[in-house]
Amino acid sequence: MNSRTVYLNEPYGQHPVPVLAGNTFEGWFTGAVSGEQVTENTVVTNGTAHTLYARWSADSYQISYNGNGADAGSMGTDTFTYNTNASLSLNQYSRTGFSFAGWNSKADGTGTAFYDGAVLRGRPDQFGATNILYAQWIKMFDITLLNGQSIRIPATYGQVQSIESSNESIVSQYAYYIGARRAGNCVVTVKFDNCTVRYSVCVTNENTGFTLPDELKEIEEEAFSGIHTCFVEIPEAVLHVRRNAFASGDIDQIRVLSYDTVFDPEAVGTIKPLIICYSGSKAETFAIQQNLPYAYFDSSLGN
Repeated sequence: MNSRTVYLNEPYGQHPVPVLAGNTFEGWFTGAVSGEQVTENTVVTNGTAHTLYARWSADSYQISYNGNGADAGSMGTDTFTYNTNASLSLNQYSRTGFSFAGWNSKADGTGTAFYDGAVLRGRPDQFGATNILYAQWIKMFDITLLNGQSIRIPATYGQVQSIESSNESIVSQYAYYIGARRAGNCVVTVKFDNCTVRYSVCVTNENTGFTLPDELKEIEEEAFSGIHTCFVEIPEAVLHVRRNAFASGDIDQIRVLSYDTVFDPEAVGTIKPLIICYSGSKAETFAIQQNLPYAYFDSSLGN
């Protein structure tokens, strides 16, 4: 800000009005954090060169949440303060036959994406012109094993034409029921409009696999290269699963005990293990985004 000349025992006169994005100008003061306000009518009492300090208050703004096709649930608005960290509210919407896949600043998903409960440093421009976040949905269909385990598979390859199991296949009006009469792996083959996808599902109640040390913080690249096992259980302390950690293995289930474990997009490569996780966890978001089958720990799992 440029300096100007004022005169002792006379009013300061008209001050310049500065602009700072995301803030409201409160006036000029004799100190940066304290001191007295100096208006255009304030009389100059300091006969030496001196500095006046701009005082600001951070703006606030509201974010609203649009269910974007949801058939149940409701959400209010969040108030954010400019340039201050705050979390988005967790999704309360649901949509029959779909899984929630995060938020987007545009209804069609072409804007800026945000995961559920994301911690953001408040800036209105990141939410688009309307400050509305739109729920994003992925079409799903359900598979229920005879042992009570429920699996949701993304139907992102078109309409489901048929579904078969290596042991048994029953189709009902409401869902696909797949089950194995004997212990072991069950290969589920789903035929879509334009491709066929096979999922390997472990249905035995006497699983054998890897339970990792509780103190483990990260699973490195190719940590399970060449490993053949029914399941791997990832403890709560693990914060990050690196790319290709499971890519070259043969693993039926990955059990994630934390809500906050983050998976790199390429963590499982081309294999399609069943992700067992908590509803609303980052592991669930990973499974949805990577078109992987997943189930919840509270869904009568056979483990």
